[in-house]
Amino acid sequence: MPDTTYQRLYNVLRERIHSGEYLPGQRLLNERELSERFGVSRITTRHALMLLQRDGYVERRPRCGTVVRPLPPRKIPIVDGDFAGAVQTEAKNLGRRLISRYSAEPPDYVRRALGLLKHDSCVIASREESLDSFPIALDNTFIPHEYGRKLSDSMLESVEFLALWLKAENIVLSHIRQTIEAVLPSEQIGKAFGIHATEPIMATTEVVFSTSNVAVMFIETFYRGDRWQLVSQSTAESATVTDSG
Repeated sequence: MPDTTYQRLYNVLRERIHSGEYLPGQRLLNERELSERFGVSRITTRHALMLLQRDGYVERRPRCGTVVRPLPPRKIPIVDGDFAGAVQTEAKNLGRRLISRYSAEPPDYVRRALGLLKHDSCVIASREESLDSFPIALDNTFIPHEYGRKLSDSMLESVEFLALWLKAENIVLSHIRQTIEAVLPSEQIGKAFGIHATEPIMATTEVVFSTSNVAVMFIETFYRGDRWQLVSQSTAESATVTDSG
């Protein structure tokens, strides 16, 4: 489909809604004012606003104008625990950015989960995930040094990170133990997400085990739940049904 003027205006206005420049409940400029602001015709502006309304970004109210609607959370179905596959299918615009990577002793709760000795250190990586250029998740990944020898920055930034890392380190996955809970954001997380310290967010912790039943990685992830939600699904092939009759 050709990139027309009204589509470009639609993209600009949509991005300003996603970035929070235009807040829920805020009234946009009227058609004439928008046309003058962006240097386009009123027909172009009207068409762009119609697309925004069709896609649920705005509501056009009589005698009030065009008002920004609250953004519904994007739901990503995770089938059989296959996060990367679900993202590739459902969230093609997901991006992952490496914020930092360094070696240090992990916090005590991570050390206990990985079964490390007191002064053992890990490769620690912090990453940001964004959907349509809007930050939706932050994670901290802890990998004992013996399992991070071939770890690269490009690998950490890949949506297929887990599969790439397991293959590079020649680790056979046994299972992943996951915990999901609602927590209050830390100052760092609150600032990154632009939310108040009293607004709960979803947090997950995942401990990855090899077939030797050794914990080889710990990941803690903080999700902005008003922007997306993870929905767990199981296929018929993966489900085990016990007949008690």
